[in-house]
Amino acid sequence: MIRLGLNCRRSIACLLLSSSCSALQQTHLQQKARAWHSSAPSGVEGSSSGDDHRFVGAYTPVTKQLWLDRLKRAEQQQHQAAAGSAGQPAARPPQVTRVEYPFTEDRFLLEMYRNPWGFLRMGRLLEDLDSLAGSIAFAHCQIPGLPPPLLVTAAVDAIEYQRPAVLSADMTCQGQVVYTGGSSLDIRMELLQEPHAPSPSLVALFSFVLLDPDTKRPARVPQLQPLTPAERHWAAERAAVAAARKAARQAAANTHGQPQLPADKQQLLQEALAASRLLVDMPALADPLALAAAETSLSNAFVCQPQQRNMHGRIFGGFLMRRAFELAFASTYLFAGSRPAFVRVEDITFR
Repeated sequence: MIRLGLNCRRSIACLLLSSSCSALQQTHLQQKARAWHSSAPSGVEGSSSGDDHRFVGAYTPVTKQLWLDRLKRAEQQQHQAAAGSAGQPAARPPQVTRVEYPFTEDRFLLEMYRNPWGFLRMGRLLEDLDSLAGSIAFAHCQIPGLPPPLLVTAAVDAIEYQRPAVLSADMTCQGQVVYTGGSSLDIRMELLQEPHAPSPSLVALFSFVLLDPDTKRPARVPQLQPLTPAERHWAAERAAVAAARKAARQAAANTHGQPQLPADKQQLLQEALAASRLLVDMPALADPLALAAAETSLSNAFVCQPQQRNMHGRIFGGFLMRRAFELAFASTYLFAGSRPAFVRVEDITFR
């Protein structure tokens, strides 16, 4: 199991770099991108060549298409807001949004998502999941007559494989809002692939926070109105998670920020500390196969470039998740001596 903890500060990208070479590459990517579609009444249109300059970077075709469509929606809403016909944030049912990956038809797309062993490159999929979740949250928080919503990724609760995804079959990624709080909303996404569909191959849960465009303070989101038994079940699950988190924050405040572990976990911690002391103080008596956790540590440093920002001018969260995941993958690979199998990513928090 690979577990990631990612604390990052989103920094503002100040420069926009472009060249004729990168513009040609992005044009080629755009021509190869497959249009994604939504169950909402408004369809998704392909971007024009005039939009290619807006996102110059090493984005996947899916991410770029999602952002271009969201940008068009934001521009349309900006015009409506200027007209002064503001609506009310009424409760609304969830809308399922889908992205298609036609690997069997598009060799170029397949190669973009292939890892060195011929399997799906999970880091690329993380970027698309972040972009898809942002588009779903944006569509839910749109209110006619008001400025476009400003949303930030608060956390990734879990990304879990139910079964390995393959590149020999087409793939569909779909998602919807499953829970809304005061200023937050949770997005559930599924990866579907034959012959297992409609049973998902992957399930992901993302949390977003709606901010006021002027004050940058949390704003109230339109509430969700679940319709089906499955939607009501998901909403109840996420409500329980939100209540547990609130209780944990209150407990941490009462203990001055010191976490209180259950008795069984405290015992495991004490046993691990005792074994590590023996390894450090008297290595000749320690288990010859024992290895200190610090000896498995890997780290890297990189400067985030303007080509790695999102549509709001901040560092793209999907890029950060991909870098963190691929670093964890490399660390596990070096430690185990063979290719690790991805199972689950959890507890990614953006600060």
